[in-house]
Amino acid sequence: MEDNIEFFKPPKLEEQLKYARKGMLKPDQDKLKVGHYYYRIGHAKDALSPTREEVASAYSSPWWMDFQTLKTLMVFSEYNSISLTVSGRIKNAVAHSFGKSNILVSGLLKSPVRAFIGAGRPIESDGQIYYPPGDIKQIFIPGLYGTDLPNRIFPVEYRSLEPISKGKIVVRGE
Repeated sequence: MEDNIEFFKPPKLEEQLKYARKGMLKPDQDKLKVGHYYYRIGHAKDALSPTREEVASAYSSPWWMDFQTLKTLMVFSEYNSISLTVSGRIKNAVAHSFGKSNILVSGLLKSPVRAFIGAGRPIESDGQIYYPPGDIKQIFIPGLYGTDLPNRIFPVEYRSLEPISKGKIVVRGE
């Protein structure tokens, strides 16, 4: 059974769906694959030495991506000579107000969890609307914030944080 199954039963299911729909058009439920790496772009004041709180925050965020999505972001970044930060903002519709987006967070999934998976939803920030393309799938894992679930599913010894370097073309927000 999935470690976060209680978030997929009423009344928590409706609340989690509401959160997932803030970032996804039509979230579908699925189980993530144990033994696969999952990734997210996190935020730190200093990407070279994130604080313990910033690391905890990075792993307790529900928004993740699989390797195929990361690869799509990396190819887009390389092709356009921009950083992974900018690529992630464009492809995932991540506004500057969400944070610096300057660390790549990864974790090897060691325990089964259920997630919502779907295409990103357009967002408005600072008077601009960001439209994510349909080729990116986002993953929302309920139950990570305020629980010990991040430590159970992504044990410390299977985690990695890397600073994201600037692209050849520096864009606002880097």
